[in-house]
Amino acid sequence: MYGFALKGKWLIATIAVALIAFTFVNLGLWQLRRLDWRRENNARILARRELPPTSLQELVGEPSSDIEYRRVTAKGVYDTQDELVLFGRPNPGGLQGSHVLTPLVTPDGNAIIVDRGWVPLSMAEPPIADSLPPEGKVNVSGILLPPESEGGTDAPAGGKVKSVDLDQISAALGRPVMPVFLMLNLQDPPQPGEFPVPAEVPELTQGPHFSYALQWFLFTVIGLVGYGALVRREALDRKKRGGGPAPASEELQVAD
Repeated sequence: MYGFALKGKWLIATIAVALIAFTFVNLGLWQLRRLDWRRENNARILARRELPPTSLQELVGEPSSDIEYRRVTAKGVYDTQDELVLFGRPNPGGLQGSHVLTPLVTPDGNAIIVDRGWVPLSMAEPPIADSLPPEGKVNVSGILLPPESEGGTDAPAGGKVKSVDLDQISAALGRPVMPVFLMLNLQDPPQPGEFPVPAEVPELTQGPHFSYALQWFLFTVIGLVGYGALVRREALDRKKRGGGPAPASEELQVAD
């Protein structure tokens, strides 16, 4: 019923729309692949959590990727002089505060950073007198977690860190620490005071990947439908004008 040849700016616009649609679709597919990876990783983490607790000493020297999320028990002595505050961590109720990071020196001389739990913001200067651990040997149990960030070498300012960067912590302590840290669950002897309160293991989620994928696919549909409507309107306008010749830069050819 009407037609126009794709030339000039309309040809360029069509190619541009096709490239954008191709990009958006691939971004959506990439988010779906990320979702699959997250689900597989969550399943791996849950499988490791379900393994029986093992002694930390048996895992020393193993690749960190093989021992992350394992439940362990350990014996040692807390080094409170090298204690750090992991600043800005709310408790499950939403109250602002921090976590206390204390090295635990095991009988074989190795050191592992232990996240002993949450304290209020008022307890901000390590070592925190009101949350000191028991003196002497302790037995602890918990779950091994990977560092939250890596590669830092600057000394913590005022004994405070914003993330569990074991490279940074090791440099600050002047000695190596294990490539994972322990989130404390139980301790014997128990904590003498009210704080710190043992923190909860981070919840496993699938992340926003599925919703992001839907957004990219929706953008693709909106763009294609919108461009198709624009082309159709141009064709109808051309028909109403009597189908006269258009400038070469705008000449199109669409059949309907």
